[in-house]
Amino acid sequence: SKRVPWAQLLALANQHECTTLWYVRLKQHGLLSLVPADLGEYLAQLHHANQKRNARLKAELVTVLSILNQRVIPVLALKGAARFVDDLYDDGGARMMRDIDLMIPQARIEEARELLKAEGYEDDPEDSRHEEPAPLNARHHHLPPVRHPKRGIDIELHYRAAYAHAGRVLDAEHAWQAARQGELEGLPVHTLGTT
Repeated sequence: SKRVPWAQLLALANQHECTTLWYVRLKQHGLLSLVPADLGEYLAQLHHANQKRNARLKAELVTVLSILNQRVIPVLALKGAARFVDDLYDDGGARMMRDIDLMIPQARIEEARELLKAEGYEDDPEDSRHEEPAPLNARHHHLPPVRHPKRGIDIELHYRAAYAHAGRVLDAEHAWQAARQGELEGLPVHTLGTT
């Protein structure tokens, strides 16, 4: 245990935003006893805080899906938001998330944004992209985020699954064609297919 560079491992896990997943896997495999006590306590506290944050993110996703479902706007959950649908990690605190990423068909993305704004969501004042005249261009893959002022969670509405080369490899049309239908608390939502 003394030969393990714990500080370097923690820095690397934090850099790649997988510290809570590291904790979950250590716990699942009965290895927490090998971790220094102070590090184990830190990991447990971080995991607990992340569980609480993810519960808020999931509730916000359900709210957004409810709003968009009223107008039958298809939603494809991306990145961490998809994990609420497919339950990949089987632990509510394993995945660290900053925001909720959702792909909307480009023809309906402005409608989706306006629906959210009608429900109280606002432009994120910390993101200047909402001031740009034409956000649907080659430099971007999503609109500037919106945030509900009381709940403080950013929602990014994507019109592409990714940007740059990745966006050309997985273009929006193919992402939608290969999408899997799922649901979250009875609300329809898609996730990326395995292809």
